[in-house]
Amino acid sequence: MHVHTEQANGMQATAPGYYPAIFAEFMLPYRDPGPFARWQQQHDGRTMTIHPMPSASPMGGDLYPYGVLPRRLLAWMATTAVATGSRHLDAGPTRSEFARTLGLATDGRTQERLWDQLARLVGATVHIQDATLRPGGLTVTGATFPIVEHYVTGITQHRHWDGQDPGIAITLSSEFFMSLTTAPVQVDLHRLRLLGTSPLRTDLYVWTCRQAQQGDRSQWHTTYETLAESFGSRAIRARRFREALRAAARSVSNLHPHVTITADDEGLKFAAHSEEP
Repeated sequence: MHVHTEQANGMQATAPGYYPAIFAEFMLPYRDPGPFARWQQQHDGRTMTIHPMPSASPMGGDLYPYGVLPRRLLAWMATTAVATGSRHLDAGPTRSEFARTLGLATDGRTQERLWDQLARLVGATVHIQDATLRPGGLTVTGATFPIVEHYVTGITQHRHWDGQDPGIAITLSSEFFMSLTTAPVQVDLHRLRLLGTSPLRTDLYVWTCRQAQQGDRSQWHTTYETLAESFGSRAIRARRFREALRAAARSVSNLHPHVTITADDEGLKFAAHSEEP
């Protein structure tokens, strides 16, 4: 897929925003892992485990957030939290307007998928564990926190919400809010939307923004194996993942104004032209 940026008055359109650093380091699943799966990723002594929302079905099982929609929601959460300085997020006066805010269509099928993924995301809990080898032995530290502390995601018969029935009322957990506001990843929401419905392209873009934002490196190289550890590609065969990643790299490089990405046999090469994403 070749992605073009839109132009506004002869200038490249931009929409500054933010993305949670933890989800730019460890990615959500691309596809539904299934009701009895375990989603855990580990690299460099750091592990993230997602504890999903339990299903209300009599059959049991779990409901993981997956695909591009929870990624759009995470960008909205981070951008809104940083802009307002508040854990309480306002979704807007109508469901259609909220969908448009995320760069989505407003048809019934899209709305249904959005509400399903929103419910999965706000019901999830994250566990982070760091293992550091020191002279005296292995030191392990960790933290567990829900993404959201309180939420209302009721779907009504009406397209408009009033003050008593906001349709979506979200309060981020204090831990997640702190992580968002102290070290968010700077992204461009316009470019994020132009990457389309591919969670892999989205992940590569936000991961690249995070890498470019850290340190003062102008060039770096990352192997396919390292990328596979972080990305939500566990169910994709290695060869197919490499092909998909190379295609995503072309799309992201076309859109990213400050980082050029090229592929070789071992992985991806990144050349940063600016500290800005």
